[in-house]
Amino acid sequence: MKSYNKVDDLRRKLRFMGDEFSETDLQEELEEANRKINVNIGKYYRDVTYVTNLEQKTYRLNFSPIIVFDRVFVSTSGELDSDKYVVSEEKGIITFEDGFDEGTKIICYYVPEVFKDLELLYATQSIMAMNLITTSDNMIGTKTEQINTYIDLLEKKIQKAMKGTPVRIQTSMNYIDSQDVLWWATMRIEAKNKENIQKELLRIAHLIRNEAVIRCPVDTGRLRASIIVSEEPNKVIVGTNVKYAPHVEYGTYKMNPQPFMRPAYDLIRSRL
Repeated sequence: MKSYNKVDDLRRKLRFMGDEFSETDLQEELEEANRKINVNIGKYYRDVTYVTNLEQKTYRLNFSPIIVFDRVFVSTSGELDSDKYVVSEEKGIITFEDGFDEGTKIICYYVPEVFKDLELLYATQSIMAMNLITTSDNMIGTKTEQINTYIDLLEKKIQKAMKGTPVRIQTSMNYIDSQDVLWWATMRIEAKNKENIQKELLRIAHLIRNEAVIRCPVDTGRLRASIIVSEEPNKVIVGTNVKYAPHVEYGTYKMNPQPFMRPAYDLIRSRL
């Protein structure tokens, strides 16, 4: 599946901008938005549940409806055969043939409908931002801010619902209003030793920042010089306030991507 949405879905979202976009351009934007979801969140949403009731066989998933349900992994037995459970994709409910021991970890991998919503918002954001740079249209600027707000809320909703391993690093790309950082890799670490969390976050953040600076393409040098590390309680932000940074990283339908933040993040994460 190259994209969850169809070209007509994106065209309807952009109807106020006229019919200036070709089907090929719109499809490319959707596919790039889909790849962005894979980078920021993953190909599948990872829904984690711990068994507290031996008799329980039915569980409600965090999101519904579901576009694609992929698989189930159980900590005591590995991946389950699909004939051992039934999924209601519309209601987001999974029912198992048998119960599990208390404390068993159940992980369900699936694509929720919110991924489709997020893909459409990402594609719309990319096209509107590029047109804003070239036209400075006030209406597009206002709608771009609204789209950015929707994306921020949806990403936070997904990330809040995610449950993972004791140590986890998450990344995101969006616009925020607190520190004028428009694009960032946000990192969070959950660990038993709370005293050293901020110190560890800063260490990792500077490693990513340094690698991103090395990889950043240079024209005037403005983008490379703008990459900073910003600190908040239990969170560190690696980012830039240069508005065209996302278009350099991911490309647009008019320019090829020149990624620098994602490769930096992936390299440092692989070393942790």
